[in-house]
Amino acid sequence: MKFVSTSALLASASAFVPSHHRAPTASSLRAFPNPFRNPFRAKTDVDTAADLVASDFENVSPADVTPESDATVRGGAGAGQAEVVLVGCGAPNRGMGWYHAVQMLEGRCPSASLDYVIEPWFLGGGADGPGGAEFGEWAKDSTAKYGTVFGTSVGELPAPKQPRCALISGRTADNPRLFTECIAADCSTIFLEKPGAPTVAELQQMKDEAEAAGVGVLMGYNKNV
Repeated sequence: MKFVSTSALLASASAFVPSHHRAPTASSLRAFPNPFRNPFRAKTDVDTAADLVASDFENVSPADVTPESDATVRGGAGAGQAEVVLVGCGAPNRGMGWYHAVQMLEGRCPSASLDYVIEPWFLGGGADGPGGAEFGEWAKDSTAKYGTVFGTSVGELPAPKQPRCALISGRTADNPRLFTECIAADCSTIFLEKPGAPTVAELQQMKDEAEAAGVGVLMGYNKNV
């Protein structure tokens, strides 16, 4: 396997209607959105990563996929969905990982079920610092409303029940280690937020590791137009 640029994957997207304009079907699970729309309003690269994992399902009927207008995560990935692990959430209304989380929890990514959030800082040493109480309240509400499981270590994850996708949005210096841990946690696809690692050498090592494990990797990029 090789690293796949989401911009390349989305190059032919203009032929498709963004998913927020319609309820998804089995075929639309694999349709990429218009990449020039606001990523927090339309189906995004996170959903593209989940789509790749969901492609492991060969016989998904429209009835198996909850329409976006009604979709919420109810305590675990369902038929035709990827089991997503968000690694490095950040503070509510500030962290990029948090924005990804909101997209999935609100059903904007129909093939993605946010089942786990790994946040070592706000659930650890940063719990009593700035943003800690705010994060704790959001985590409590998300668990009650969506059944999302929060933790501090990728290594503590149980075995996946559905094909697993990791979304790594941690500190750049931590990403190589988190990347290795996600592969060990049976993630078949990884969405890696930019810049991915502190050095090119580390990125190359991560690429080699993913290829050896047969794990697909997508990089996150900003596009402002």
